Amino acid sequence: MPNLSKISLWVFCLIMMMPSLLLHSCQDGEVVCHQFQEVPPEGWTPTDTLTFALPPLPADDDSCLEVDVFAETRVLRSYPYRNLTLLVQLTSDSICERSDTLRCQLFSQGDDKGRGQGVTRITSSHPLPSYRLRSGRTYTFRVTHLMNSPLLTGVAHVGMRVVAVSPD
Repeated sequence: MPNLSKISLWVFCLIMMMPSLLLHSCQDGEVVCHQFQEVPPEGWTPTDTLTFALPPLPADDDSCLEVDVFAETRVLRSYPYRNLTLLVQLTSDSICERSDTLRCQLFSQGDDKGRGQGVTRITSSHPLPSYRLRSGRTYTFRVTHLMNSPLLTGVAHVGMRVVAVSPD
C-alpha cells in the first residue's frame, strides 16, 4: 500500500506550482529589463529621481522593438495614501522622448482596517502604454513622484519591468 502522506505532499506541491507554470506560459515576450530601486528610507522628495537604464538594443538594423512597460511599487502598510502618482519619462541620449503620468491605485476603500500594523510590504504592478524603442539607442526610464507631500514616506521600492511584445 502506498504511503498516503508522501502522495498527498506530492499532489500539494503540484497544485502549488500550477499558477506559476500557467503565468509563465502566458507571458507574451522576453523580459528586456526588470529592476527595483530602493527609495530613501527617510522619505522620497519630489526632486529625488530614480533611474532605470535598459540594456543596449542591438544596432544591426534600423528596426523598432515594441515593449510593454510596467511600473512596480513596494509600499509599507504604513503608507499614508491609497494611491501614488508617478511621472515616468523615457529618455534616449539624455533627451526626453516620452513622458507619462501614472496614478497607481495601491489600496482600495476596504483596505483601511489594519493598514497601519506591521511592516508588510505590498507589491503592485501598474501598466503604462506600449513603447517603441529604436535599435542602436540607449534608453533610460526616469521616475519621480507627483504627490503633494514634500517628503513621502512608506514607499520602499520602485521598479520597472519591460517586456518585448512578441509578434503574432
